Amino acid sequence: MYCNLEWEENRRIVYEAIDYSSMISNAINDLDYTNVIPGKRNLSLLSQEYALYPNYNVYENVGAYLKFKREDESIIREKVMYALSLFDIASLANRRIKELSGGQKQKVALAKLFVRDPSVILFDEPLSNIDEVHKVE
Repeated sequence: MYCNLEWEENRRIVYEAIDYSSMISNAINDLDYTNVIPGKRNLSLLSQEYALYPNYNVYENVGAYLKFKREDESIIREKVMYALSLFDIASLANRRIKELSGGQKQKVALAKLFVRDPSVILFDEPLSNIDEVHKVE
């Protein structure tokens, strides 16, 4: 089981002859997390729905997890601003989610996952709303 997704017994994730099951296992220190509750796994999922808080601005969305974990404000600011810069959306920090394009929302969702520092990120068409120029970046 990944995140909250169902996982069948004895299945492996193989793409282009690379067995990603072992890579995922190694990424989380060889722990068998099949029976670990989802909140304790260091995995993140980026779906097509983005999971953004509509009542928060971009900065608040990206920093929400860190605030929930009660990180120090200076650490939150540093990590959030770094993530926003990395995805070239620092200028959008004060904008509300409803004011963003689909591609901008997708970048916010990526930045939101990035600050969590997960061992593994599972993507469901992560670049579908980003224009061709920015996909390469």
